[in-house]
Amino acid sequence: MRRYADSLGVDLAPSPVVLPSGACIMVDGADPAGTVFVEAHAVAGPLGRLDVVRLVQDVFELALLRHAHPASRTVVLVAGTGARDDLAAHVARTRRRTS
Repeated sequence: MRRYADSLGVDLAPSPVVLPSGACIMVDGADPAGTVFVEAHAVAGPLGRLDVVRLVQDVFELALLRHAHPASRTVVLVAGTGARDDLAAHVARTRRRTS
C-alpha cells in the first residue's frame, strides 16, 4: 500500500469512514482529505473461497464509500496477478448475472 500511496503522492493510513447514514466502514488506507480509500490484501496466488468472500465484502464497502464520496478514488489492492485475475473474473461473472 505504501508504493501505491507514494505513486499518488498521498499518505494512506487505516481509518474509520462514517457514511451519511451513520454507518462506519473501516478501510485499510485513506488519505487525510478523504479522496482515496483503499482495501489491501496480501493474497498472491489464486483466491480461495474465503479470500473471495473477504474481497467481495471489501468491494461492496468501497462501492458504498464511492456512493457517499463520488469524487473519491476507491481501490482494491492485491499482492499478485493470480489474485487480481481471479477477482476480475469473479466481478465479471457477477456483473453478467445481475445485468
